[in-house]
Amino acid sequence: VLEGAFSRVRGVKKIRSTSSSGWGNIYLEFDKKADIDALRFEISTIIRQTYPSLPEGAGYPQVYMQKADDGSNRPLLSYTLNANSSPFLIQQYAENNIKPALASVKGIGSVSIYGASPMEWIMEYDANMLNEYSLTTNDIQSAISAYLYSGGGGLGYEFVPEKGKSVIHINIRNHSQININFNEIPVAKRGNRIVRLKDLVTLKHAEQQTISYFRINGANTINLVIYADKNENQVKLGKLVKEKIASLEKNLPTGYFILNNYDATEYIIKELNKNFVRTIATLV
Repeated sequence: VLEGAFSRVRGVKKIRSTSSSGWGNIYLEFDKKADIDALRFEISTIIRQTYPSLPEGAGYPQVYMQKADDGSNRPLLSYTLNANSSPFLIQQYAENNIKPALASVKGIGSVSIYGASPMEWIMEYDANMLNEYSLTTNDIQSAISAYLYSGGGGLGYEFVPEKGKSVIHINIRNHSQININFNEIPVAKRGNRIVRLKDLVTLKHAEQQTISYFRINGANTINLVIYADKNENQVKLGKLVKEKIASLEKNLPTGYFILNNYDATEYIIKELNKNFVRTIATLV
């Protein structure tokens, strides 16, 4: 869908894409004389218009601009970590074990790990208890909003009522470094008593309901995408990363396995070989 829409943009010289389970990249090459700022605006507009028609569960596409000699935003290698476990636990393992190990490889710019559903708070309330205190779910949401706002930290959040049930899902973004204590949030004062959230609801922290699953051989999957530092020798770095991954594979928990699904060095080596052949032919 997106490639077709991008192909109609004036100034686009070449389009190529790479994709696998749960992720994809589209690379656009523009004419040298093209107005990059104007093109970025046009591409962003197309994404905004097209996003509603993308498959359910697809994340919002991000736009990155880079010069011809800057490959810093281009993936070097991509792997899937697979296991007969929940995506959240697989991703947690990757964050705690694989990502730190890869950080020791000199030349790696960043490692992106994704694929698991984010965590959320599930709040179940008792309608009779709310009536007893002359409160509504709006009062609860207002109290939580005020608490989150006072905590700062760039928090983004949304309340998602569950139809037909006395349940509200609370999805919060950018909160990993902030301590959130919902139970003690004051909701109202009745006489000399402060009514707190814990008096009205029960809370649990759980993985959001999965919208779509990505499986390989029946196993759940998360993605590891590795990026090289700018100006790094990608062929040499790719070899080092593959050696590190091979070493990590030996110590994976039972039932875990890693698969490579994208390797930029294959294309680089192919192009280098072409240039080598052309040079030999010229010399002959």
